[in-house]
Amino acid sequence: MLRHIAIHINNEEEIQKFYSEILQFNEFHRFTLDKNVADSVFGINEPVLVARMRQFNVELELLVHSQPIATGLAHHAFEFWRMHEVFSKAEKMNYKTIKVAKENGRMAFYVADAAGNFFELKEINNF
Repeated sequence: MLRHIAIHINNEEEIQKFYSEILQFNEFHRFTLDKNVADSVFGINEPVLVARMRQFNVELELLVHSQPIATGLAHHAFEFWRMHEVFSKAEKMNYKTIKVAKENGRMAFYVADAAGNFFELKEINNF
């Protein structure tokens, strides 16, 4: 059973600006990961701010550290009742947005936070 999705972000402001305002997650807990634990687990010898966010049954654990990240092909897909409003809000706030036609003729919508984490946006009940 999935407990949470941990995502490395580079800037504390992204917690409110991207994850709350755009993706509509609510923060329910914040703490600092001790530098010894961060070093043992992640190889980062300094404290790491962690914000826990929730929307419906999905929990995110945002780990804030300035180290650049490489996302490769990794992305997460979230469903929204009015997905186009989420996409438009990301565009207006100058986040990277991608709209592309798939082979089946349907459009795929992606947004990225400032650290380069990609999220596919889907309309609820639209497979």
